[in-house]
Amino acid sequence: MRTVKLSDESEVKTLFAIIQKNFGLKERDIKSSSRKELLVITRQVISNIARIENNTHPEIIGSILNKDRTSILSYWKKHDQYLKSWPVYKNTFDRIYTDYCRLKDKRQLFASEQELRSYLFNVGVKFSEKPSIFITVKMKDFVVCINTDYRNFSFNSELIRLALIDYDCQIEINFENETRIK
Repeated sequence: MRTVKLSDESEVKTLFAIIQKNFGLKERDIKSSSRKELLVITRQVISNIARIENNTHPEIIGSILNKDRTSILSYWKKHDQYLKSWPVYKNTFDRIYTDYCRLKDKRQLFASEQELRSYLFNVGVKFSEKPSIFITVKMKDFVVCINTDYRNFSFNSELIRLALIDYDCQIEINFENETRIK
């Protein structure tokens, strides 16, 4: 079973915002079925940056962009060829990726596991004594697993996502019968 990462959708939303700032394209235009060159290129760029930076699954990218998984796989397969032979694609990719990296470098980090746990506790995350779902927050230097149950899962996952939106981390959800990080 594939692990669900809450950060995938927020990363793609960041890419949409960068594209809107640089090219004036709205999210609905990018998600449309239009074959205009710039729209096609921006879909390909979003797909490839999401893969490069987060190893986002093609089905997840496809659902966000309103495309099927095979289209996303095709974007990935043709990426290197397009960078070498299609100047418009290369310039668009470089411009968006540079802005994305600049934003990513500005994101904050926690110094320790305890600091992250305290922060999450203070924003209202409810830790469970009898967990059935494990929300894993992966920072650059450490990993924290938040034990939750089905009753508090929606509340906790949304609260964690919002609380960590300005932090450089990945958030994953694992269910009780899957392997978990301790």
